[in-house]
Amino acid sequence: MLYAITALLACLILVQLAIALSAAVWLRAKELEVRREISDSIHDLITTPDEDTPSKLAIYADLAATLLAARFIQQIKTMLNGVASGEARLEQAAQMQEALSGAPPWLGMLAGLLPKKLTRQLLNRPELVGALKGFAGGGGNHKQPSSSGGIQSRMHYD
Repeated sequence: MLYAITALLACLILVQLAIALSAAVWLRAKELEVRREISDSIHDLITTPDEDTPSKLAIYADLAATLLAARFIQQIKTMLNGVASGEARLEQAAQMQEALSGAPPWLGMLAGLLPKKLTRQLLNRPELVGALKGFAGGGGNHKQPSSSGGIQSRMHYD
């Protein structure tokens, strides 16, 4: 009986060794297959299909260079637009300062409260700025309204 158990254990060990050996052979075959596929993929990536067609690697490198150049140009444009915008703001502020020089302080505050579009329109029409300066500069020196019976006769200037 001991002999039968020993023989059975020996058979089980041999079966396990056979399974392990066949698994190792199968894994080695898979490894070689994967290596071959990787090698073929790299070969396809590097080599050209014919003399007129570039390789896939060359095409990808060209696309990457084009994208990089486009991003670089976009950054430069953004930077230059920012510089131009800053210069335009400084120029507009200088125009505002020049147009409002000699005007009362409330006119400058009013220009700061107005929308930029309206302020630009005001600066582009110096006669309006001059009229506002004259209105503010006159102070209490307004003439008395005439008694012509119009709307001016109903308005009181203090």
